[in-house]
Amino acid sequence: MQRFMLKIEHQDDVKLDNEQICCYLVDENTVSYVEKTDKLVLSYGENAGALCKKDNLDGVVCELDDSQSLKKQVTDLRTLIGKNKFLGIISPLTRHDAMLVSECEPDFIAFRATNEQKDEAIDLINWYNDFFLIQAAIVVDDKIEDCKVFDTEFVLLNRDFLKEISC
Repeated sequence: MQRFMLKIEHQDDVKLDNEQICCYLVDENTVSYVEKTDKLVLSYGENAGALCKKDNLDGVVCELDDSQSLKKQVTDLRTLIGKNKFLGIISPLTRHDAMLVSECEPDFIAFRATNEQKDEAIDLINWYNDFFLIQAAIVVDDKIEDCKVFDTEFVLLNRDFLKEISC
């Protein structure tokens, strides 16, 4: 059964009582909303690493800059946040990018897909799971009605999509 990583956009989002929510995703504008929670809290966004370190969060979810060495970016990020923090990396929907990101050894890799890319994402995730042991996630930024079609451990979404999709 997939678990949800819920992007916090409003203070009320934290009060959602759903057993499938395993983690909250926060940025510098929403981190104060999750001060006392029993869920994991991961930072995301442009300054995810610094926010994780400053507020001693459980880890980060980030997109890397493909114009720079991925390995160096991950090494620098791990040094910044500490060894015992979770690191999730969002990868483009290509096998080549998935391999490059996986070589950096994140705790999980997340693929972003729109509804138009659903079939492409399903194929890529199935291929990925056949070759890699690193957990896979899907980032739902668009209306995708059934996230069960993705063979992932996690679904990253916001509250609006949690209400609308069948998971």
